Amino acid sequence: MEAYKAHSFLTVTALLIFAVSIGFLVSQFQGGLTGAVVTVDGAACSANTECNDYLACTVDSCKNAGLTNSFCSYAPIESCVSADGCCPAGCTTVTDSDCN
Repeated sequence: MEAYKAHSFLTVTALLIFAVSIGFLVSQFQGGLTGAVVTVDGAACSANTECNDYLACTVDSCKNAGLTNSFCSYAPIESCVSADGCCPAGCTTVTDSDCN
């Protein structure tokens, strides 16, 4: 009987860990694996400010703002430009003041 209780406890614990892990992954990717975006009001974004990914080396923008087919775009910054907060790969302190 004791082995059955231990087995049941381990099964419940494993299922709980699995459920929490799936919830964590879904919250992290938020549709990023498939490209899908879940929206409540029908539009993913209505302004560029709603698309901030908090990464210095991307240009964040809202495409088709306010429409049902709107989406956030995060284009990587690849040019060496001073004072934009980004030091892309291949840039140096000589070509981009943001590189330290």
